[in-house]
Amino acid sequence: MEHEQLLKLNPDTGYYEGTFTVRVEAEIFRRVLFTYVEDHYIDPADMEAWEKAISEVARTAKWLAHPRATVVSLVEKPKAPLASPAPGPVLIEPRKKLSGHTILSPQEE
Repeated sequence: MEHEQLLKLNPDTGYYEGTFTVRVEAEIFRRVLFTYVEDHYIDPADMEAWEKAISEVARTAKWLAHPRATVVSLVEKPKAPLASPAPGPVLIEPRKKLSGHTILSPQEE
Protein backbone atom coordinates (compact mmCIF):
# COMPACT_ATOMS: atom_id res chain seq x y z
CA MET A 1 0.00 0.00 0.00
CA GLU A 2 1.43 3.36 -0.99
CA HIS A 3 1.54 5.95 1.75
CA GLU A 4 -0.12 9.25 0.84
CA GLN A 5 1.79 12.42 1.71
CA LEU A 6 -0.07 14.50 4.28
CA LEU A 7 0.47 18.11 5.20
CA LYS A 8 1.45 18.73 8.79
CA LEU A 9 1.41 21.94 10.78
CA ASN A 10 4.85 23.40 11.32
CA PRO A 11 4.56 25.27 14.64
CA ASP A 12 7.65 27.37 13.85
CA THR A 13 6.21 28.87 10.65
CA GLY A 14 2.49 28.44 11.23
CA TYR A 15 2.08 26.82 7.79
CA TYR A 16 0.98 23.35 6.83
CA GLU A 17 3.90 21.73 5.07
CA GLY A 18 4.79 18.52 3.28
CA THR A 19 8.05 17.09 1.99
CA PHE A 20 8.73 15.37 -1.30
CA THR A 21 11.68 14.37 -3.45
CA VAL A 22 12.11 14.91 -7.17
CA ARG A 23 14.30 12.16 -8.64
CA VAL A 24 16.12 12.79 -11.91
CA GLU A 25 18.68 10.53 -13.54
CA ALA A 26 22.17 12.00 -13.31
CA GLU A 27 22.73 11.79 -17.08
CA ILE A 28 19.49 13.68 -17.81
CA PHE A 29 20.45 16.39 -15.31
CA ARG A 30 23.92 16.67 -16.86
CA ARG A 31 22.46 17.03 -20.36
CA VAL A 32 20.04 19.75 -19.23
CA LEU A 33 22.85 21.56 -17.40
CA PHE A 34 25.22 21.53 -20.37
CA THR A 35 22.43 22.62 -22.72
CA TYR A 36 21.73 25.55 -20.38
CA VAL A 37 25.46 26.41 -20.28
CA GLU A 38 25.71 26.33 -24.09
CA ASP A 39 22.53 28.38 -24.59
CA HIS A 40 23.71 31.08 -22.17
CA TYR A 41 27.35 31.14 -23.38
CA ILE A 42 28.79 30.49 -19.91
CA ASP A 43 32.57 30.62 -19.65
CA PRO A 44 33.92 27.29 -18.29
CA ALA A 45 36.35 29.20 -16.03
CA ASP A 46 33.66 31.41 -14.45
CA MET A 47 32.72 29.51 -11.28
CA GLU A 48 30.13 32.08 -10.22
CA ALA A 49 28.27 31.64 -13.51
CA TRP A 50 28.44 27.85 -13.13
CA GLU A 51 26.94 28.10 -9.63
CA LYS A 52 24.12 30.22 -11.02
CA ALA A 53 23.57 27.73 -13.88
CA ILE A 54 23.43 24.75 -11.50
CA SER A 55 21.05 26.62 -9.21
CA GLU A 56 18.80 27.51 -12.15
CA VAL A 57 18.74 23.97 -13.56
CA ALA A 58 18.17 22.41 -10.12
CA ARG A 59 15.00 24.41 -9.43
CA THR A 60 12.29 21.93 -8.48
CA ALA A 61 9.53 23.68 -10.44
CA LYS A 62 11.32 22.93 -13.72
CA TRP A 63 11.41 19.19 -13.02
CA LEU A 64 7.85 18.61 -11.77
CA ALA A 65 6.43 18.23 -15.31
CA HIS A 66 9.53 16.64 -16.88
CA PRO A 67 8.76 13.18 -18.31
CA ARG A 68 11.98 11.62 -16.97
CA ALA A 69 11.59 12.97 -13.41
CA THR A 70 9.59 11.25 -10.68
CA VAL A 71 8.09 12.89 -7.62
CA VAL A 72 8.28 10.76 -4.49
CA SER A 73 6.75 11.69 -1.16
CA LEU A 74 8.88 11.03 1.87
CA VAL A 75 7.47 8.81 4.55
CA GLU A 76 8.56 9.73 8.02
CA LYS A 77 10.53 6.92 9.55
CA PRO A 78 10.60 6.29 13.27
CA LYS A 79 13.51 8.08 14.83
CA ALA A 80 15.82 5.31 15.97
CA PRO A 81 19.48 5.66 16.77
CA LEU A 82 21.60 4.87 13.76
CA ALA A 83 24.02 2.02 14.15
CA SER A 84 27.49 3.18 13.28
CA PRO A 85 29.25 1.04 10.69
CA ALA A 86 32.14 -1.08 11.84
CA PRO A 87 35.41 0.76 11.43
CA GLY A 88 37.46 -0.60 8.60
CA PRO A 89 39.77 0.47 5.86
CA VAL A 90 38.36 3.05 3.48
CA LEU A 91 39.21 2.31 -0.11
CA ILE A 92 39.46 5.36 -2.33
CA GLU A 93 39.62 4.84 -6.06
CA PRO A 94 42.55 6.78 -7.53
CA ARG A 95 41.71 9.48 -10.04
CA LYS A 96 42.64 8.85 -13.63
CA LYS A 97 44.51 11.57 -15.47
CA LEU A 98 44.29 12.20 -19.18
CA SER A 99 46.33 15.00 -20.73
CA GLY A 100 46.40 17.00 -17.51
CA HIS A 101 42.63 16.80 -16.85
CA THR A 102 41.19 14.96 -13.88
CA ILE A 103 38.27 12.61 -14.51
CA LEU A 104 35.92 12.17 -11.56
CA SER A 105 34.59 8.76 -10.65
CA PRO A 106 30.76 8.44 -10.41
CA GLN A 107 31.02 8.52 -6.59
CA GLU A 108 32.94 11.82 -6.68
CA GLU A 109 30.40 13.45 -8.99
